[in-house]
Amino acid sequence: MRSTPHKELKFVQLNLHHAVGALKNLIQRSSDQCLSLACVQEMYQKHDIPVGVSARFKLFYSAREKLKAGKIIFDPLLPVMKAFTSRNVVAVVATIQKKRILVVSVYYPHRKIWKRRCKNWTSV
Repeated sequence: MRSTPHKELKFVQLNLHHAVGALKNLIQRSSDQCLSLACVQEMYQKHDIPVGVSARFKLFYSAREKLKAGKIIFDPLLPVMKAFTSRNVVAVVATIQKKRILVVSVYYPHRKIWKRRCKNWTSV
């Protein structure tokens, strides 16, 4: 495991609501605030492919038609490895100061859908 110069891991979590403007704002803030990574939900996309994330960033996203969960790694020196992806979950392992940290991004469905699922679970 290689050591990194990082003393801390700075990240943010937010729902982009499929807006390209929100993604552009996030990318600008990542530079201003020295963010390491972002846990995002509902990324902007075209034809099932995320749009607006520069190739200089690492991108991990959920395995489904409508992108619901994702990670954007802004720091090119931060060692990150994909650990898990599913329909609503993306997990990566970041190494900082010789420690491995699991960072998980989860998309929760709309409240009405969630309530219906909970009701179905209680009736079983």
